[in-house]
Amino acid sequence: EHLVHHGMIATSEHLRMGTVLEGGVDYDNAIADMELAALSRGLKLLIQRGKLGAENRRGHGRVKIEAEGLTDSAPYDDFLATRKADILKYLDSIGALAGLLG
Repeated sequence: EHLVHHGMIATSEHLRMGTVLEGGVDYDNAIADMELAALSRGLKLLIQRGKLGAENRRGHGRVKIEAEGLTDSAPYDDFLATRKADILKYLDSIGALAGLLG
């Protein structure tokens, strides 16, 4: 019953520089090898990017992520390379590439 738009309500939580967070990713034996390779690729990209959360354009969210025991992501990388045309066709069909491709 909101008759007047009040804009987006947003909150932020901040951590002091130097704060160390520890965690992990748990999975069981039911995970397929390809899913594990995709998870590994995603974590490697997150580590490479070095940013987490919102406000990245303002310089917030810079992090150093360290990970041990990442599996080989090559099977997923190979899958993407092999199926690139099909994946792009699908993404285009759902409008996910609007404005990205010339």
